[in-house]
Amino acid sequence: MGKALLIKGFTLMGSLRTLKHKKIEVPDAVETRYEMLKAEWRLAAHQYRSMDEAKSTPIYQDFLLLGLPVIGLMLKDLEIDRDFLMSVQHDKHVLQNYPWFGAIQELTVGHPKIPSKHEGQLNLIIEDYLRWGRSKGYL
Repeated sequence: MGKALLIKGFTLMGSLRTLKHKKIEVPDAVETRYEMLKAEWRLAAHQYRSMDEAKSTPIYQDFLLLGLPVIGLMLKDLEIDRDFLMSVQHDKHVLQNYPWFGAIQELTVGHPKIPSKHEGQLNLIIEDYLRWGRSKGYL
């Protein structure tokens, strides 16, 4: 039997397809913990040589432990950080240490799917993530 996750009145069993595109509310405790982890991440991220190294850290793993409700917070940050990311898109170190793309992919088991024609086009990739998040009730 798969693990169930209760999110404000509906259950998610192993697949995002179970979601009925309702707005997903984030419990206050999850949002508070997320903000604390984000502050820790920003202090530590410069020391990671790669995203693979960063993914092995306790901070990153703690982001993942917050589960699906944290995706909306990550997407909101992605939306807020869009201009910054576009301004540094040629700085591989900054982009590779930006955690939300990988974390969202890990939490959702490979979603959103990014069209191959968008590869390397950061603005389109960000828009793909945000569009997907809106369609699934995360934004």
